[in-house]
Amino acid sequence: MQFNSTLFLFFLPAVAAAYWILQPSRRRVLLLIASYAFYWVWSVPFSGLLAFSTFVDYFAARIIEKAGKNRARRLAGLLFSLCANLGVLGLFKYADFFSDTSWSLFGARPWPHLGLVLPLGISFYTFQTMSYTIDVYRGVLSARKSFLDVALRHYAPQFADQFTDFQFTRGHPFDFNPKGYRGPLPLKEKRKGEFRILCLGDSTTFGTGVATSATWPARLEEELRARTKRPVSVINGALEGASLPGLLYTFDHDWKGYRPDWVVLGLYANMVAGGWILRKDGYKPPWNGRFEYALEHPEAPLSTRLNRLLHKVCLPSALLWGMHVFCFQIGLQGHRADPADPHGFYLAYGWKQGDLPPDLPGKAWKVLERDLALLKKKTAARGARLLVTFLPCRFSLSNWWSDNYQAVPRERLTIDPVEKTRDLCASLGIPYVDSRASLRKRRRELERKGRSAPMYIVGDFGHLDPEGHRAVARGIRSFLVKAAGNSVFPAQDTEEK
Repeated sequence: MQFNSTLFLFFLPAVAAAYWILQPSRRRVLLLIASYAFYWVWSVPFSGLLAFSTFVDYFAARIIEKAGKNRARRLAGLLFSLCANLGVLGLFKYADFFSDTSWSLFGARPWPHLGLVLPLGISFYTFQTMSYTIDVYRGVLSARKSFLDVALRHYAPQFADQFTDFQFTRGHPFDFNPKGYRGPLPLKEKRKGEFRILCLGDSTTFGTGVATSATWPARLEEELRARTKRPVSVINGALEGASLPGLLYTFDHDWKGYRPDWVVLGLYANMVAGGWILRKDGYKPPWNGRFEYALEHPEAPLSTRLNRLLHKVCLPSALLWGMHVFCFQIGLQGHRADPADPHGFYLAYGWKQGDLPPDLPGKAWKVLERDLALLKKKTAARGARLLVTFLPCRFSLSNWWSDNYQAVPRERLTIDPVEKTRDLCASLGIPYVDSRASLRKRRRELERKGRSAPMYIVGDFGHLDPEGHRAVARGIRSFLVKAAGNSVFPAQDTEEK
């Protein structure tokens, strides 16, 4: 089907209308059928090649995962995928080429001229399907149990596990793994000698605003792999909007059996407030569907729908940021905590406000201390150690105007959460890494080279940019290399310039 055809003019609105009419659980089936129908219009027989590639890699990936540590069976599953897919690609794309070349050079053909028509997009979908099986073989992905998930990953990847959204990732893929977390997911059973780390946190660890490969858990894995010959895996177990009670639940239920050597908790100001607000709810599963809710839920808040509409009309982000700064600077927008629902940085930084009880921040930190002690106990019970860091808001990084464009009145802040977290960890016997010092150090390094070093995403005082994530990863890496010792990291720990 051609995009400039009359048929496509009717096809696209029909699919779009059906998509919004159907329930969210049935939309993925519609998209797969529409993808095949789009191809069927050109050639029904060649559509069978699409299904063939999907079936091959679906079963190949399942064979590889069921093989466990049996290297021969895992390799057999991989070769099955490679031979089947490359065989089909070679037949249609190169069989006549080699036959004709042999005739031109030697006057003989190894096989008759087949006259095969090259299927549309065969190279794209062949390598797309093979990449899935290869990732399963490498342990980057787990094999999908649902054939629909595999098919959508190949032919409509934006609706499988490769979500993208400007608001949350600046257009970078979410790269959800089968558990619904961001980034690669290793096999549950550890490899021989594997050094494994589980990172927990909220959106600052999840990596809102940057690519998956730029998040500090991904950077940490790179940094550690460069210093040892042993296998290293770092799992990003963070969730946007998560609080410590929710992460305690996921640690018990989602990460049971993964046996990390270290659990690294990236605290952020919102998590102090979140723990206080949820203090009476117990340890319940956090909501891991924020993106799908905002995209599809018919009862999404009006503010969410308006925000998405704003992005759809492509209002330049620089203009939005400028308006945001202007409103704060002239006082049209200010800072005020809701005493009944004090979300944000207020409790963590000891915000002074007339109708906010002065002892409320201290109570919130007590709840965090309780939950932190419980997490330490749970990690120790699994034979792991806990490491904590606090990811500061940008306005606490320096006194520069550019770091406090939202005009946060520092005189109303009575707690330094970086120091507070350090003291809490010391009292609980938990190792602590000062990420604020790491951010400041990396900023100085970049400035000496004449490079801009905001360390945070433009227009955001909480979420780090790629260099900010790199700085946090290096600080944590330095600690882990020293803590693990020469048995794991024999190479000398030197700083990159």
